[in-house]
Amino acid sequence: FNSINDFVHSLEEFIINDKVKAILDRHKLPNHDFVPAEVFREEKSLFFRKTVKYNYYWFNFDCKDTTDYYDFIDFSRSEIVYSKNGNVVNLKVDSISDLYAVRNSSYLISDQINELYKAHPNNKLLINEIIKEKDLFGINWRAEKIVLKESFDKELDLFSLPIFSSRTYISSRLKEALLHEKITDISF
Repeated sequence: FNSINDFVHSLEEFIINDKVKAILDRHKLPNHDFVPAEVFREEKSLFFRKTVKYNYYWFNFDCKDTTDYYDFIDFSRSEIVYSKNGNVVNLKVDSISDLYAVRNSSYLISDQINELYKAHPNNKLLINEIIKEKDLFGINWRAEKIVLKESFDKELDLFSLPIFSSRTYISSRLKEALLHEKITDISF
């Protein structure tokens, strides 16, 4: 009735309690901080409501080093689907540098489209015609399967690859520890 979760939903990484922090402390993590955070919750009892404060932590792991993880992707064995204007395209991407080049070309196209909107305000029909005529469609991608090279640190229990997914990847060791401790409000 008045239970509070071990994980609290947040737009900023993870808000966790002492129980989760203790589990994470026993695992190999990227550079990180546990920033004290307060969670306030309106609770009701039989006769009244009150605001209760809970002490949590913002688990902030370092995304600066995330780019280093991209070097460990085996692009030849990974399955990444590329599309342009909703159509699958055959694109050879052998490295993260190649993927950054694709992303940067999409940024340039986006800049061109923004300029069209500035040059032709309130004329969406004309803008759409120019976009189709000049083929101003960026490349999107979706990772179906990411394969990491043998040189990836397999002892690492948590990491992310934000250019492919908003998900955070965890080792089976960390998953089992979270399940064993019956951590609430987390899904795998």
